Amino acid sequence: MKLEHSRRASIEKRRKESRPGPRPPAFWLHLRANDYGDHAKRAEAKAAGFQGFMQGSFMLWLKALHIIFVITWFAGLFYLPRLFVYHAALGGSDPAGAERFKIMERRLFTMMTIGAVLAILFGGATLGQVPGFMQMGWMHAKLTLVAGLIVYHFWCYRLLTAFRDNRNQHSERWYRGFNEVPTLFLFGIVILVVVKPF
Repeated sequence: MKLEHSRRASIEKRRKESRPGPRPPAFWLHLRANDYGDHAKRAEAKAAGFQGFMQGSFMLWLKALHIIFVITWFAGLFYLPRLFVYHAALGGSDPAGAERFKIMERRLFTMMTIGAVLAILFGGATLGQVPGFMQMGWMHAKLTLVAGLIVYHFWCYRLLTAFRDNRNQHSERWYRGFNEVPTLFLFGIVILVVVKPF
């Protein structure tokens, strides 16, 4: 009898342990569902925020590189005409000195051209990120000045080739005036970009 009673008690215990526990209230299930939904929304918001951060960071890198190469370009535009001033002042009195100036002018023009190309490429990429700038008047004026700078750049190349072929026709004084032209472009471009007057 004791053995039979023990077996029954053991079977009953196993039955109780195998029964499912009480189901959670409906409102608790609803709260858990909301938690999962909020978590998904938070994850989506984080992903969107990260994407926005990356886009903004990419834009800042483009602007930084554009500014760096604009500075490089202008450094050449300021210095190359100054070399022309000193080269013209030599006349034909110092052939060895003239040859040194030719080498300096050629190398400087190469670096200046690299700066110009990269400044224009990164500037164009920046505009591609913010196409709305093309609807603004100050941007049109700035691009007009940039076109003027490109013309000035090629004018410098023509003067360089004239010195290289010993057929310069301008005086030292003329080159001093020519040297001041990039300053006017610089003032105009910086004012347009910073002030945005129209």
